[in-house]
Amino acid sequence: MVNELHHVSILVKDMEESLPLYRDILGMTLERDTGPKGLSPYYAKYASEVTGIPCSNARFVYLQGFGIRIELQQFYGVKDEDKFFQFGKRGIRNHLALYVDDIHQAYKKLKKNYTFISPPKKIPEGPLKNTYAVYFLDPSGNQIELFQKPEQ
Repeated sequence: MVNELHHVSILVKDMEESLPLYRDILGMTLERDTGPKGLSPYYAKYASEVTGIPCSNARFVYLQGFGIRIELQQFYGVKDEDKFFQFGKRGIRNHLALYVDDIHQAYKKLKKNYTFISPPKKIPEGPLKNTYAVYFLDPSGNQIELFQKPEQ
């Protein structure tokens, strides 16, 4: 039935603050941006009907890289406690996991501007044994996990 992943959606508080991380630092390619004025009235009506979320004042940015597409979404004028945006309470955990060549170098570069949960740690057992991993937060508080494959 399913044959391909289309995109992963990430809700951000401020597109201008978040976009540089995904595009410039992580190196994803900008595919489409609905722009700072938001969605067209036609698309906003469609998106609102399909998702059940008021989309008349939203901006969507699509980025490609690493074999996936990411959709960054910003909804203007929304408070964190708004019932429509209480995602992640249960179900799929909100984080993006990416492989990097040198996790220690990435950590050193990114920790100047982003909050990390811990320094990179080596996974001690299981299928990812000897892989390094670390989590950090994007400007909206979304978690990004970095992995470095073990040396062969």
